[in-house]
Amino acid sequence: MVEYNVDSLTDPTTISWYVYEVKDVYGDTFNTSVFNANTAQDLISYSNSVKLINLDGTTVTPTFTQPVTSYQLAYVTIRRTIDLLNTKGLKEFDKRLPNVFLHPFYFRPVKTLTDIDFLKNVKPTTNIESINGSGLYYSMTENSPRGKSVVTEENRLSTVSKNIEQTFGSLTSDKIYLISTDTNKSGNLSIPFDKLNKYEYTQEELLTLIEPNTYATVRGENLIKALILLYKVIKSHTHNPGKLIPLETPHLFELEKVFETLENDILNKSIRIN
Repeated sequence: MVEYNVDSLTDPTTISWYVYEVKDVYGDTFNTSVFNANTAQDLISYSNSVKLINLDGTTVTPTFTQPVTSYQLAYVTIRRTIDLLNTKGLKEFDKRLPNVFLHPFYFRPVKTLTDIDFLKNVKPTTNIESINGSGLYYSMTENSPRGKSVVTEENRLSTVSKNIEQTFGSLTSDKIYLISTDTNKSGNLSIPFDKLNKYEYTQEELLTLIEPNTYATVRGENLIKALILLYKVIKSHTHNPGKLIPLETPHLFELEKVFETLENDILNKSIRIN
């Protein structure tokens, strides 16, 4: 974790750098994929998990400092230093500092700089990934934090087709009309296409001119079930002319239960054809 501070925003003279080594895994707190500008603001309080790298072993002395002479130079120096930390390491700034492996590291200003407008004109370039705030992540090899790999097993329904490629399509709506202008007239129903809008049917036309002149579609599986039961009942009984089918006829009770809801089970009145 790398933090920087400027001693003055009106007449800066020194930039202080604090480089912390993560000593131990502290849950997800110090993972660069979740660490951001608002996480663990007081890094010193996490002394069991992070260690401030400096020459005197204290918890307050900066890792190294840099002199500057202007507000603009402070910006340039900070940007350049972050780049050198990435490419050269700590020894580029003081040969006495340990040669620790920094990557990946997260850099940010100290909280006192984020509370003011020091960063308002700083925009990340495309080779640096911004993470949830003013802090930034710097990796030697990757632009973004690497995600965790998770192996899961899923049961998926697969269909077998003789074709090389199988495609699917779906249409969702409260009312669906499948209309052909070339369909033969069926019964007494006929859509008056000459009275319909030539470009787009209105809601009124759909409800008053199209729906009354179309037919509900059929749920084929339910129709086949009813027909099979009807066939079984007819085939399995004999009775005298003029008498009702005996109640003990096989499948009769099952057929009667099907016929109680037959219309609703077979017809889909919301998907209509002509």
